[in-house]
Amino acid sequence: MNDHAMHIVRWNKIIQPRNKGGLGIRTARLQNTALLGKLVWSLLQSKNKLWVSLLEDKYLKEGKLFLDKKAVGSSTWKAITKTLSILEDGFQFKIGDGETNIWFQPWILKQPLCDLIQDISPTDICLKIKDLWNHERCIIESLHTTFPSTITQAIQNLNLCIIPSIEDTWIWNGNLNGEYSTRSGYHWLLSRHEVEISQDTWSWIWKLPVAASVQFFIWQTCHRSIPVKAVLAHKGVNVSSDCPFCHNEDETILHCLFHCSRSVAVWQGCGFPNPNSLCIGVDVDNIDRVIHKM
Repeated sequence: MNDHAMHIVRWNKIIQPRNKGGLGIRTARLQNTALLGKLVWSLLQSKNKLWVSLLEDKYLKEGKLFLDKKAVGSSTWKAITKTLSILEDGFQFKIGDGETNIWFQPWILKQPLCDLIQDISPTDICLKIKDLWNHERCIIESLHTTFPSTITQAIQNLNLCIIPSIEDTWIWNGNLNGEYSTRSGYHWLLSRHEVEISQDTWSWIWKLPVAASVQFFIWQTCHRSIPVKAVLAHKGVNVSSDCPFCHNEDETILHCLFHCSRSVAVWQGCGFPNPNSLCIGVDVDNIDRVIHKM
């Protein structure tokens, strides 16, 4: 790729979803991270897989993924640990039957409470998550062990609903069904990536009953990325901005499409006797009004 080539539309716009003004092109780095997220998800959910058992026995501290994220070992394990550090905030421990021990699993704050609290009362050592609530009321302050205020607040803020028929498990916040997928992982990463997110809805372009090439042309028009002379001159190209056909105005996008005498002749041949009336009060930022008028 020529680094000195002119890029009329910024890459950060192109990688946005199509309904946000981009083309939905995926970046290789984010896509690779999303794909590696499938391995992280298997380590959390698919304990019966042979490769999961092998990695757990070799690398994981006490079989807990969030306890040991050191990038030491094989290239595969290094990639998994790096991916985990990126996707970690997207995973959440979902309480079901509440049978998980409160001290030795990273069910809150992604860390076991035994690492955060030094003095644990022997009478509380066997407590399970469900034991912290009594008739939907948190009773953590009545325990013999003293909890730091930050942990107490985090536990009290949980919207707990014990479901005896469902085991405690990890879920993915980037998907409504809680299941991790490459697609949901990529969109979650993209939402946290530094990109320009358009607040306008661009879906109307891709819903038009026209050829894909026409849809793309309209997209280029709305992004002012048609390389007409006025655009090239604005980008610093040493070129006259005059229209080479009528020589009456600058060759802007709207001029080429509607105002130039040659464009008017084409519109009239298509059954539009007065094409200039289509774009009254319209500029390139709201050209969708012209489409809807037609």
